[in-house]
Amino acid sequence: KYEGTIEGVYLIDGMSVELIADGIHVPPAILRLVHKIKGTERICLVTDAMACTGGDTDKVFDERVIIEDGVCKLADRSALAGSIATMDRLVRTSVQQAGIPLADACRMISETPARIMGVLDRKGTLETGKDADIIMFSNDKDDPHWCLQYKGNGHYFDTFQQLMDYFYSRRFKKPQDLIL
Repeated sequence: KYEGTIEGVYLIDGMSVELIADGIHVPPAILRLVHKIKGTERICLVTDAMACTGGDTDKVFDERVIIEDGVCKLADRSALAGSIATMDRLVRTSVQQAGIPLADACRMISETPARIMGVLDRKGTLETGKDADIIMFSNDKDDPHWCLQYKGNGHYFDTFQQLMDYFYSRRFKKPQDLIL
């Protein structure tokens, strides 16, 4: 038996991969395996999301496509046709089902893609002079947890106030001025 294209890519050290880590396109065990092989620096989590993503409908713009089991499929159910996963779902699947550390999952949706796209000078981490993007994750709408990527290290906060205290302690003027 011979390896296919996918397996071959995993063996090329310098090559990065994109994974639709929704638990369906890429099952959690395979996600964990790829993480072990490629590492955080070579994995970008991508949604492959279709236009209907985030809506409250099960209708897609194309009658040949249906939404079922959390993904888009061809109407005859012969193949996947896209995703309705949002980025938070990819992180949640990576952490909760594949056992990937939250800091690694955060980097795989921010720092790694920014570096690969050549925009790490202004995106991907929170540093002086860069756009400041903050990601909020919550298991429960009444119990938010904040994750802040800053200089490649994850900082985690139990409350929004803790996040703001962190910014004020770093001498940022106010939350609206998060272009650092």
